[in-house]
Parts: sequence; C-alpha cells; structure tokens
Amino acid sequence: MLISLSKKFIFVANMKTASTSIEKCLRPYCEICMDRSEWGKHISVGHAELRFARVFEWIPRFEFFAFGAIREPVDWLVSLYQSHRGSQFRGTPLDTSDMSFEQFLDLWVAANPDQTIPQVTTLLDTRHELAVDFIIRHEKLVEDFAAVCALLDIPRFDLPHENPSVALPMAGVGPQHYADRIRAEYACDFQIWSSLSGRRLTREERLSADVDWRTPRALRAAATEHKWSTPVEAAITRPRSLTRDDVIWAFRYLLGRDPEGEDVIDEHRALGTQAALRIQIMASEEFKTVCPPQR
Repeated sequence: MLISLSKKFIFVANMKTASTSIEKCLRPYCEICMDRSEWGKHISVGHAELRFARVFEWIPRFEFFAFGAIREPVDWLVSLYQSHRGSQFRGTPLDTSDMSFEQFLDLWVAANPDQTIPQVTTLLDTRHELAVDFIIRHEKLVEDFAAVCALLDIPRFDLPHENPSVALPMAGVGPQHYADRIRAEYACDFQIWSSLSGRRLTREERLSADVDWRTPRALRAAATEHKWSTPVEAAITRPRSLTRDDVIWAFRYLLGRDPEGEDVIDEHRALGTQAALRIQIMASEEFKTVCPPQR
C-alpha cells in the first residue's frame, strides 16, 4: 500500500497481481509505504482512510487518485495455489505442495480466508463502496500501468518481475474443471474485472457498481441456508437485500441528509439492490443540485 502526498495518489495491493513490482516503481514518489504484509501491505482503501485519517485532514481524500490491480479469479486462485507450493511454505499451514487443486479449493481456501478474500474488498471504502479511480488488469499490466503513470504525470516504467509463482506441475484435475465454480464464488471479482477495469472510472460508475463483497464461505453458507443447489445459484439469484441502514447511509452520503421518514426508507428498500438504490437517488433532481455534473 502506497500513499503519495506530492503526487496525490493511493495504491492498494492485492496478492498475486504484480503489486510488489508496482510498489517498487512508485515508491520514490511516496511518503507512506507499507510494503510488507505485517505492516498492512494488503489493507483496503477503507482501512487506509481510517489508519491515515490525519493525512486526509491535511489533504482532502477526494483530491487523491486511488487505484489497484485485479486478476481474473480463476487465474488468480491458480496463482495462489502455485505460489504456496514453494519450498518456503513447506511444513506450514500455507503449504499446498501435497494438495490437488480440488483440495485447495475445498480445504485451503476455507482455512485461509485472509489469503483468499475477494480481491474487490481491497478496492472498497468503509461503506463497502467501490473507492478506486482505476483498476489495473493483471492480464494487461504493462498497458494499464502505463495509462496510470500518464494520469499521474510520472514517467512510464518497465515493471520488474517480482515474486513470480512457482511453476510446478498441477496435481489432480486441471483448474478449468472448476472455472464455473470459482467464477460463481468470486462473482463480484469477475464482474469488476470484466466490466470496470482498464480505464478511468467516473464517479457515477463507482457509485452504481453493485458490489457483493461476501466471502466464498458466506456464499456457500447462504446456499445451504436457503437450500439452493449450488453456489452458482446463490450468487445469481440471491443478492443481499437492502437494510434500513443501507438506505439511511445512501441518503447521507449522496444527498447529505437523512430520509424524510420510514415510508421513504421502506420505498427505497423495495428497490432491492445497492446499485438500484444509488441509481434512483442519483437520478433525482436533488442529487443533481447537490452534486452537479463535472465539466
């Protein structure tokens, strides 16, 4: 995780997305650098805002350009599986060298939620809203990083190859067999990677992104609780319902006030999803007055 006061940017680091290479290039521009896991290398935008709240009293948070990187979920989990087969993990709870990929998905992912939390959670603020201006695609790393450098007005860098995954033969059935399962359990990662990465996002795109940040374990629990047959069905047919607090905080954040009453709260809860709620409020004349379009 990097914060530059001089260039006014925040970089949040997901695992196995070339974050170490990016940090190595951008560190000279940064006054705050947490490049080790025990220091908070992989904290989210929201955690950074809380931890360094004093910084954002000096320079308002909205003046900072925030960005991170994301990887296609199947490729990302395969990389995690491969990287933990190295000798440095032998004999530790993180060792995957004697596991098939199926065992990795069924056992290791559940036992190590801090390692396998959806990538999108790093990109969220304390309200669980998408809080980055640019999402770098790992698959288009050179192209997207060059675009970020141009937006930050800094020289383009040749990214070094840091912390590559160990290229060992895969044990058991190949990962393609599990692609549908992974893309269901990491449905939000897949959605963000496929539709919102590789370009500068507008404020409207960030606010209207329907982010379901639940962990794979939570999706499986929901599938069991509601007797859905698969996590795919759970991910597709059961989005999280809106709560009273969701509506209240959406009004406070977007309009700067509370809803008029319980009837208004109930009316907006009936919209069903966070995205629908934000779109409804942002389409109002009041929102256009409070937050006129940027020219």
